[in-house]
Amino acid sequence: MFQNLLKSVILILLFSALFGCTSLDLILQEPRVVDTSVTVTDLSFTTITLMADITLYNPNKVSLDLKSFAYSLDLEGVSLFSGENAEGLSLGAEAASHIKIPLTLAYRDIFALPGALEGKNQAEYAFNGDFSFTLPVAGDITLPARKEGTFPLVRLPRFRFVSLKVVDLGMMGADIDILMETENPNSFALNQKGFEGELIVNNERWASLSLPEEQTIEAGEKGQTMFRIRLEFLSMGKTVRDLLSGEKTLYYSFPGFVGLGGDLEMLDLESLDLDLSGEIELNKPDTTTEGRHSSEKIEGSIEDNLIHLFGNYQAP
Repeated sequence: MFQNLLKSVILILLFSALFGCTSLDLILQEPRVVDTSVTVTDLSFTTITLMADITLYNPNKVSLDLKSFAYSLDLEGVSLFSGENAEGLSLGAEAASHIKIPLTLAYRDIFALPGALEGKNQAEYAFNGDFSFTLPVAGDITLPARKEGTFPLVRLPRFRFVSLKVVDLGMMGADIDILMETENPNSFALNQKGFEGELIVNNERWASLSLPEEQTIEAGEKGQTMFRIRLEFLSMGKTVRDLLSGEKTLYYSFPGFVGLGGDLEMLDLESLDLDLSGEIELNKPDTTTEGRHSSEKIEGSIEDNLIHLFGNYQAP
């Protein structure tokens, strides 16, 4: 018994000499989470990046190894994603250590959550982190880190072509006004600039549309832009004939891009691809003022005009 006691005393003395502490100091204290913060570090019309910053404090005179940590993010009470780091890290002696976890979310995934964000301008999140250690005597411990808050929701505007209107018609061509509408579904004003693209109607290229000047669209409002294009009959075929001789529905596509910014912190002007498609109605003039043809004359004469220009046109 005396030999066992002697061995224990020797071990205590050895540890005290090595670490410069008394035997009582050999009992390691648990580290603790002293702060958890989540901030928005980047924002666009398609993604948002959050940075979770967790501060751990090690009160001991020796460094400690963090074995691993796991984290997750819930949105409106629904789990959005989770992650894990199995490598861990070392916490300095009697020091605070920061663990930073970037969280990049795609708005398309956020808005895919069933009904949770309908009509909301802010999303409620809950960040959860678990940090695992193995300590002498105490064994395995897990420290939780929690943070709740909100971040802004950014929705893409909705673009659509409202109408086409024939404003002038002659033997060689027609002038057409195209009305486009931009709807801002956000709680902040949008800045639209650099709208450009190719208008394809019934699989034929009609025109290039461009809007270089900037347009501000207030929160929850709609903005309208009028484009005028010239259709030259000599360079166009069946689409123009069908359009001006009575078709009511046209199928269009508009590959292009638009510059968008917003009155929201960190939401800078960016270029976004557009790929609009759909159907529009053709509105024809119903007066004969200023030499313009009536709708009846358009429908009655346009095919004869085109035959006169093209000969007996045959569809391919």
